Order: sequence, then C-alpha cells, then structure tokens
Amino acid sequence: MENSSLLGSSNIFNYLESPLLNSFYSVREGYYYYLSLKQVNSRRGFAEKIKNDAIRFIELLNTKELEDFINSIAFSDNAKISFPDTQSETSIEIMKKEDIEGFKLLELSEPISIESLKNCYRAAAKRHHPDKGGSTKHMQKVNNAFEKFHKILCFKNIGEIDSGSDDTSEIKNVNDFLSVLHELIIDITLDNWKIEETYKWILKYLELGSKLSKNKLKQIDLIPTLTSLAEKLYIANFKKEADFCLSKAEKYLIIAKKEGLFFDNFVNDAKEVLIKSGKYRVVVTHLVQAKNLYKYKIINEKRFNDSLRKFNTKEDEENKKEEILKQFIFNTRFLKELPSDKFDDYVFIENKLIEEPGYFNYNFEELNVEQKTEYKKAFSINTTLQLVRKYIYVRLHSLLKSIISFKDLDIIESVIIELEFLKKIKAPRSSVDFDCDQLIELIRYFKSLSNDDLIERINLLLELDIHALELAETKTEYLSFVNPSDVIFRIELNKQYYDIAKLSIDDLKNGLITGKIEETNEVRKKKESWESDLNMIKKVEQKHGDMKLFEILDESKSNPERVIQNLRPYVEDLLNLGKRILNVGELQVMYWVDKLTIAYVRIKDYKTCFELLERIYKLPEEYWDRSSNSEKNGIKKRYEKCLKEIAKV
Repeated sequence: MENSSLLGSSNIFNYLESPLLNSFYSVREGYYYYLSLKQVNSRRGFAEKIKNDAIRFIELLNTKELEDFINSIAFSDNAKISFPDTQSETSIEIMKKEDIEGFKLLELSEPISIESLKNCYRAAAKRHHPDKGGSTKHMQKVNNAFEKFHKILCFKNIGEIDSGSDDTSEIKNVNDFLSVLHELIIDITLDNWKIEETYKWILKYLELGSKLSKNKLKQIDLIPTLTSLAEKLYIANFKKEADFCLSKAEKYLIIAKKEGLFFDNFVNDAKEVLIKSGKYRVVVTHLVQAKNLYKYKIINEKRFNDSLRKFNTKEDEENKKEEILKQFIFNTRFLKELPSDKFDDYVFIENKLIEEPGYFNYNFEELNVEQKTEYKKAFSINTTLQLVRKYIYVRLHSLLKSIISFKDLDIIESVIIELEFLKKIKAPRSSVDFDCDQLIELIRYFKSLSNDDLIERINLLLELDIHALELAETKTEYLSFVNPSDVIFRIELNKQYYDIAKLSIDDLKNGLITGKIEETNEVRKKKESWESDLNMIKKVEQKHGDMKLFEILDESKSNPERVIQNLRPYVEDLLNLGKRILNVGELQVMYWVDKLTIAYVRIKDYKTCFELLERIYKLPEEYWDRSSNSEKNGIKKRYEKCLKEIAKV
C-alpha cells in the first residue's frame, strides 16, 4: 500500500499494512527501548539500528499530508491516554481501564507484549474490517485501541507511567516526534565522531524551523550540542561549518540568559578552541570514534594503533570473562529453580526488544512476562555474558529473597559461590562488587549462627518484610544510616537492609512490635557528631559563597588566576576544619583540590601545585571517602606532571 493511499480513511484501514505506519510503530518501539537501556555499551550496540529506523521514518514522512495523517492517528484527542498515579498496575489492567471495549475487540490476554498486541490486532482486523464483512464502527474502535495500547506498552518499558496525564511524554504531535528523532540521530552520530553527518542532521533539524523557533527550551538545550560539534568541526578543518554552529549557539545563549539559565561555559569553551586556537582534549572511548578520528587526521597513526590495542585488550578481557562463564556453566551452573523465581508462563522472545529492568527494579515479581522469560534464560546453560549482566541485580535480590522469604537454608553455601562468581564477570566500572560483598558478608553471618538462632532470625526478618509498609507508618526514630522515607524492614539490596538483617534478635523483635529501631547511645552520639560537623561545613561554605564558587569554575580555562584566588582560601579553610571534625569525608575537599590543581597547572605554577598535593597525600584516607575515581586519577596525574616539570628546572 502506497503512503498516499493512506489518506482519508485513517480509522478503518489495516494499520499494519501501511509501510509508513509500520515504520512509525517500529521507530517508536525502538526509541523507548533505547531510552530504557542504562549501560553505555548496550546503547551503542543498539544505536545504529534505531538511527536507521529513525532515518527511514523521516524519509517516508515527506509531505504535510502524511504528517497530518500520523497526527490524526497517533496524536489526536482520540489517541490520548490517561496514565495512572502508580506503576503497580499491569499493562493489561491499564488497558482495560483505558478502553475496555477495544480490549475485548482485540481479544487480548496475558502475557501481553508489543508482539502479541500486533498479532491480536492482525486477527481483529480480519474479523472487523468492512472489506471482510465487519463493521466500520468496530474497525475504528480496534484501530484506536491498538494505537493507545501500543503507546502504553512503549511507555511502560521505561517506567513512564507514573503521572496522571499524558504530559508524562514531551511528544505531543508528529513535529515533536520528528524533533526527538533528529536529536537522537545527532547524538548518535556526534558520539561516533561522524561530524559531517552530524552537521547535515543539524541543518535538517534547524529546517524543522517554526516549531524549534517557538520552543525556547529546545533552542537552549541545543547549545551544548552545537558547541561540541563546532569544536569537532574546527579541529577537523571544517572551519566555515564550525563558525556557523558557534554563531547559532551564541544566538541561543542570549535566549538562555533571558530565561535565567547559564550556558556560558559551553560557548566560552568553544570560543577558546575556534577563536583562540586553544587546545582540544580528544578522548577516545570506542572503536568507531577511533576510526573517524583517524580518518579526519585528528589523531595520528600511533595513537590510533594505541587505541586499537586498548580496545582489543578490553575485548580480550571480555572474552576471558565469557570463558569464565562457560567454565562456570560446565562445572558448577547457576542455582536452578530458586523459590523466589517461580514462573511458568514463558513467551517467545527471540529477536525481540526486551527492555532492561528499571533502576532499583530488581524484584523478579516486578518484571514483565518477557523479562521474566529472558531472566530465566540468563541464568540457564544457554546464557551469555550480556544477559547475566542485564539481570544481575535481579539475581542478587532473588538469592537473598530465597533464603529469607522462602527459608531455603540449604542453598547458603551455593549462594556464596555464585556471588563470588558474579563478581568475576561483572561489567567494568559496575557497582556490583559492593552488593556482592555485602551479601556474602551477610550470608556468612547467617552461616555462623546455630541452626535454631538462624531459623529464629529468618522468621523475624520474614515477618518484618511482610509487615514492612504497615511498620513504616508507625516508626518514629531511625538508625543513623536509615532514611526516614525508606521502608526499612523490606528485603532490599541496600546498606540499610544489610545492617538491619544483622541486628540483635531483641532489636528485631522490638522492631516488629513498635515499627522502629531504638538507637543505642553510640549511634546517637555518631549522629549528633555528624550533624554538628555538617553545620560547621555549611558555615564555611556560606562564608565563601558556595554557589559563587561553582560559577567561578566556568572560568577555569579563561581565567585560572581568579579560580586560584577564590578556591585557595576555601580549600585552606576546609583543611583547617578537618582538624576539628570527625567526619572529614563530608568536606569533599578533594573535589575542590582537583579543580584548584587544574588551575595551577594551567598557569604552570608547578611548585605551588606540588606543595599543595604533598600536603594532600599526607592526609588520612578518610579525606578521600567521598572522592570519585576521576578526581583521584586527575590529582595523581597532576602530581606526577608536577614532579616531572620541577625536575626539569
């Protein structure tokens, strides 16, 4: 069916026979799936497919008539859906509330997925299409219900259903949808350093014209992209194109300032590169980037080959982890049929887009049917490294829950073995280590108890979990490590629960009666000390104008002397305060030392920078508690650079 033939009877024809609508539904599914991906490598792995799907849809949607046609189907008042206030309802329950008649005409049932919805729609179209002996009225209802339910499933994938209106999505019409697709293509191509292609799509995006010009936030949001592209174009010797991007960013910066938003640093950094021929730091994070950087002669052959070796090393490390996984499957295998993972309603999932579990969505029961099916595969003999990592937090929760909620104490030793194994194959820079270590410590504690003591503890923890919400409403005092808004007795993967599970039996019994955990004198003193220290830190921040300090950082390239002038007294006051307080990690002094030493290196005052860093390295480890790895690495590199520069004198 040609696109032009789709106009005029949008409510009675078969949607899935239309190339345009098929393209629309495919790209909408892919777009929300892409948003659901949290791992950078997962996104990059899917990026080319969603980019190509987006380009195909944009190319098909080539007339105003077709835009109006998509608006009439996907963005009309009839297509609007009313999201519930909670995510506790299943997709099926939401659909029934939204359109019970359409639900019945489609003959939907659990398990529901985008694929099963399409299959039901195809069958319903055969039954109800006027050309097949059905009625126009029923076909209109089937089409309208399909559009609504498809939208619900796409949004549900990324947890979008959490407000009482369709305002959850910024996409109100086909122009908005085209806008986000252009942004998506631009982000993907820019990440890959395909700068000529990115520039082409920037021009197309600006050609969307009227809508963008009326949307101030869209213009402002474009500033970081335009300035980043301007810098990349300039160092690749596309100077005319770079100037164009910078001029657009400067124009939008005026709008940002009128709105009270500060994007000056993006424009100033770009000017440093374009106008003052400042240095541009090239970071190579993946293979496609390396190839394009070499193509544009931004990196030389040596650095290109070094990058290839680095990525090959990473690939080798991943291959070793794949081999470790194969050996584990062959020799040990994952625990089968965990009692917390009882599930029989498997569905066909091959070649389907199955979204990652949401943040903190690690309860097996909260997964949808396709995710549960894929989870089962992830911890079977047919698994892959990627699948295990996708559901690793769900697995940790299931292991803990199987011991406590289902009192399966026979698996304790096997759980420890599995946790030690999961640490070995985790993704690089993943925080899985912490939870694995905490769980191993907790389960070993369980193992150290006598059988009677362990059973009593498990029974109490299970009872506390069952009554967690009820108890949370009655508790009035908390341990220092507990956030009052948390349901502290619920089985969860967090520090609060790991500590609660090791409390004395008397404390657990008292928690069951009162809904609270009494603070010991020791805990109370620690909390009072922490609050006192925070107040003193706050006074130092106020003295130096904490917000002003952050604004000054924008001048780190253009005016490092001013950064030093303002930051050095603040750092000195923080270090002096550290001699009087206990919780020195709360100073977060290393963040400011990192920024201050950058400024010293920029003015080539290596001696003063070295003297400061010498002091820093003599401080107790507690000072580094709140420091990120990037801060630690930056400070270390600067220290080594200062040593080399001083040695030259």
